[in-house]
Amino acid sequence: MHTLLKSGNAKLYTLLGSLFVLASAWRVGDAINLRLFDLPVIEAPRVDSNSAPITVKSFYPVWVKQAAAIPPGHQESDVDSVDALFGQKLGPKIEPPKPLPQIEPDYMQMFQQAARVDGVSDDGAFVNGRFYKVGQKMEDFRVSGLTGQPVVPVIESIKAGKITFTIGKQKVFFQTGGVS
Repeated sequence: MHTLLKSGNAKLYTLLGSLFVLASAWRVGDAINLRLFDLPVIEAPRVDSNSAPITVKSFYPVWVKQAAAIPPGHQESDVDSVDALFGQKLGPKIEPPKPLPQIEPDYMQMFQQAARVDGVSDDGAFVNGRFYKVGQKMEDFRVSGLTGQPVVPVIESIKAGKITFTIGKQKVFFQTGGVS
């Protein structure tokens, strides 16, 4: 055996051995496929497209009684209400709660959170990268008020690097170094 492996035929025997293993695996797989092919397959039974007849016994009877017509001369208010006819008597009526008074939002706080002053000149300011003149409406910062009307901030004045914004009835002051 030692001489066989040392000879140059070792590669040939290795190749022949691997081919033999592959051929054996092929034959075993083929035999398994033949056995699986011979197994019976359970098929679903075929059915007609006609549905099963509906039996009347499976329905519950519903009796409908026609309501009496309102006699002429009676008003609709004379007829009992639906609650009186079908519902049970309820306790005393509970009044709905009164709506809370609407408080105007703090536009100043919303504007301070949304706005960033980038630069200031004598006649306007750069806010969030866009230039607005004094007195110009800042449509980008529009919010809805209590009545549904838009509330838009306006640059009121610029003095010594201090910017005054008017929002609704409130005023906001920005210093070029920050908010005051």
